[in-house]
Amino acid sequence: KEIVVRTKESQHEDPTKINDSIAYIDDIFLTKDNIYIGVASVFKDTKKVITVIVPELRCSKGVLKPLAQQVNHHASFHFDLTPLGDSNRTCSRICVFPFLRVAIQNRTSETFRGKEWCGSIDEARQLVSSEAVLQGLGWLVSSLLLCSLLSSTAF
Repeated sequence: KEIVVRTKESQHEDPTKINDSIAYIDDIFLTKDNIYIGVASVFKDTKKVITVIVPELRCSKGVLKPLAQQVNHHASFHFDLTPLGDSNRTCSRICVFPFLRVAIQNRTSETFRGKEWCGSIDEARQLVSSEAVLQGLGWLVSSLLLCSLLSSTAF
């Protein structure tokens, strides 16, 4: 199925993210036997467009697949490595498969598969840190604009 996303000109969505992705990794945490990732959607209007994420962790001794989740603002996924055993386990790739469930006017919905992202744990960490930098810069620019606006309207 093919979908044309009409939100590119919308003021509600960031068009640069829509061009690149439907969902993105915004958090990652690792322990000896666990990997946790957080995923967010670029779509904020969850009444019309629902993002569902199917995650995978590809390891030398098998593939771990936690349950799929609907992303409202953020979804957290837990990969438990203990079933793989303690010896000689290597997990090389995290994959995020996004699906969109789109509400149609006659009260039905259609589901479309988005472009998946697969990468190493280090690549996922880089995505998280670059997203944090972008959010920090956005906050800084917003703060500077607000200060500028307040100083120009001062009596």
